[in-house]
Amino acid sequence: MDGCQHGKAADDQGGKIRYKAGDKIGVQHRHHKDGRQCSQNDGNGSKEGHGTVIAEQAQDCSKQGYYNVGPAEADCITVGELATLFCEAWQEGVRWKNVSDEGPHEASFLKLDCSLIQQVFGWKPMWDIRKAVEATVEWSKVYRAHEDVRACMEHQITEFLNERADR
Repeated sequence: MDGCQHGKAADDQGGKIRYKAGDKIGVQHRHHKDGRQCSQNDGNGSKEGHGTVIAEQAQDCSKQGYYNVGPAEADCITVGELATLFCEAWQEGVRWKNVSDEGPHEASFLKLDCSLIQQVFGWKPMWDIRKAVEATVEWSKVYRAHEDVRACMEHQITEFLNERADR
């Protein structure tokens, strides 16, 4: 055993922890029930996983844990500004209107504290808020039209990875 604190969230077979949209990212090192150490690759033969954060966590137990991932400081905008960006990206005359009826308080500004992942890994987002909203609208239009969502996502992932490789 290597002294790592082993995650309780992993499945019973010692497998990987899967994350869904909105989760904080991170991995927790696991060992098989028989004491064998799990592979530190991403399951596709790559030691890099899906990014340097996961790769570094696999190599250094002190970096394991959970981190908020969100927009750059310059892209922290109000909910109204986000709605406006969405409408601009959608086009087709889509507009939004604030119809607050003075009901329960709703936050007008939402922000994740991403300082820990920036400090530990030097992480920064690849896409700015406008690009992220445009990609969301692109996917939403494909889904709404009952077209090939998988092809849309694969295209967006390829585009993202190509941009990452160019940096």
